[in-house]
Amino acid sequence: MTQIGQSINKAVHKIVASNLSYDQAVTMGYANLSALARLIQRQLATHGQAASKEAIVSSLKRYHKEKAYEREESYKVLAESTISLSTDVTKLVVSRKKIQGLLEKLISPGQGVIYLLRMQDTATLVLERPAFEIALKAIHSIKRDVIEVKKGLTLITIHSPVEIIDTAGCVELIYRFISASGVNIEDTVSSYTDTLIVVKNEDAGAAFNSLSSLMMYSENF
Repeated sequence: MTQIGQSINKAVHKIVASNLSYDQAVTMGYANLSALARLIQRQLATHGQAASKEAIVSSLKRYHKEKAYEREESYKVLAESTISLSTDVTKLVVSRKKIQGLLEKLISPGQGVIYLLRMQDTATLVLERPAFEIALKAIHSIKRDVIEVKKGLTLITIHSPVEIIDTAGCVELIYRFISASGVNIEDTVSSYTDTLIVVKNEDAGAAFNSLSSLMMYSENF
């Protein structure tokens, strides 16, 4: 490849990598390369760099191959992953100093606490309905220490093989695909081989479909 060709290739790769929709479409192989090349051609022109559509298409094909190679191990892990949904969950954020007493009331019944995330000053609980009904009574006496109560949420759990622990890039791909679907993640945590993601009920379908596409694409590796 000539120096000019290397310069064009680098510029094209930079544009694609900085645009989530471009990156995902090219990486997964569903992009209309000719149409995308015309868009990138105009972007390059605004920076005084001329490139033929054919040269840009070649760079896009090279980008696809490079990304597929980089993420091959991640795709293999995700191909063996499964997805499950839990609806009607609630996120509760309280002052950390009040969490112990609240946990004693919630854990005693032994049901409905999905996960607890402790930060420096706060603690986040994601609860199923039975636990939230218990929590609702408990937090009445500590209203000043309740920072947020968010209902109408869905928990998406990605169950992966144990290889995910030592395979870089798996969780990044999961977040990337959800973000590309236009869904905002309300809360998230990883626990051993599970990746737990909380979204609004109305966004659950889009998030699920996006992750299903990722799993199906990963089966090609």
